[in-house]
Amino acid sequence: MPKQMRYILGSVILLLALGGGVALSLHFRNVAVRREVAAGRTQPLVSVERPVIKHTESDKLAWQIRLKEVQITHGSGLLSAQGIQEALIYNTSGQPMVRVTAQQVTGTAGGSDFTVNGHVTVVSYQGVVLSTDNVQWRQSQGKVLCPGQVTARSREAMFSTTGLTYDLNASSLQAPNQVNMYSGQNKILGKALNYNVNTGNFTLDSVQMIFNAEEAKRMMQEVQHP
Repeated sequence: MPKQMRYILGSVILLLALGGGVALSLHFRNVAVRREVAAGRTQPLVSVERPVIKHTESDKLAWQIRLKEVQITHGSGLLSAQGIQEALIYNTSGQPMVRVTAQQVTGTAGGSDFTVNGHVTVVSYQGVVLSTDNVQWRQSQGKVLCPGQVTARSREAMFSTTGLTYDLNASSLQAPNQVNMYSGQNKILGKALNYNVNTGNFTLDSVQMIFNAEEAKRMMQEVQHP
């Protein structure tokens, strides 16, 4: 066999071997996670299937996270992955409620919650957009928690605060700390925000009102182009 032909054939075999190695690696990682969960006598609720992490409840898909690249590590039941394409959270009817993009995700092999970090954007079917660096999803409560600095935008207003909870079941935003709220040309300062996403009604303590259209416009542009 000519030397050039042997070289090409050898390269093809090497590529096929590498491809098979990746598939086997993914398979064995998935088996290892299930064995760890089984050893702890906990029903495996999170499964890893190639570049997708899924969580189901009552045989229905609750959420799934698609990965750009598979770099999964696990230990003591903890799962983490880099390179997120998107995370989708579904309602009981199987319809997507929330789309999340970020740089990293962490969770537990037997748990129903997850945390995402790094340039996080949350978009919900209720018209809410959150921009922050850390988001925690609480499956049993139906809540998105933003413990750090966050900018939130709804159809009627925009908010800037630290520590915000988005309750999907109640369609509300809550923030106990100081809030900068922008509605129309008004900038409103206050604390203990409770905002109804559907109606636009809100309560706010220690209220101050400032008319500052230019700042509101600038903030809105930043949110629209995260």
